[in-house]
Amino acid sequence: MFARDSLLLSIFWLTIPFRTGLGEDMISETQKLTYPFTSDSRFQLSNQNGSVQIIGDDVNEVRIAATKKAHSQSELAAIRISVEQKEKAVVIKTIWDNTSCRRVDSSVEYRVWVPRLFAAIEVNTANGTIRIQTNG
Repeated sequence: MFARDSLLLSIFWLTIPFRTGLGEDMISETQKLTYPFTSDSRFQLSNQNGSVQIIGDDVNEVRIAATKKAHSQSELAAIRISVEQKEKAVVIKTIWDNTSCRRVDSSVEYRVWVPRLFAAIEVNTANGTIRIQTNG
């Protein structure tokens, strides 16, 4: 079992402006996280709006790149990525602050690298695609 303080290996934030097809400016923020993960671990991800890409690779960890997209910094701040490390499990949830006036095109896109072999995976998104692939 890993100590909770040692589980979070890295966090990076990057905010980038971009334009939608409607000509409105949007901003994005990418959060990168890494957690220990073994072949007998479970992985769960729950997202409300945005795509999820799971990539099986020759790694012994789970690497997560979560990109939040919104029209304003306050809308971006209203989206929270919750990661819970349990014994032999990583659980990720996208949490939307319902007190904000978020637009429907605010989203979180996930890219997740996991070992090719693991105990279980569960991925849910209410509005978006789910892709699963392997490297190599």
